[in-house]
Amino acid sequence: TFLHRPTLIPHRAKYPINLKKNSGMNCHMQI
Repeated sequence: TFLHRPTLIPHRAKYPINLKKNSGMNCHMQI
């Protein structure tokens, strides 16, 4: 769900692959 969020765009640039594998980790980074 967070993957589709526009706020994840900058994170995707840093972790394009990790974002998909560790999607849960992104949730913590968002917060």
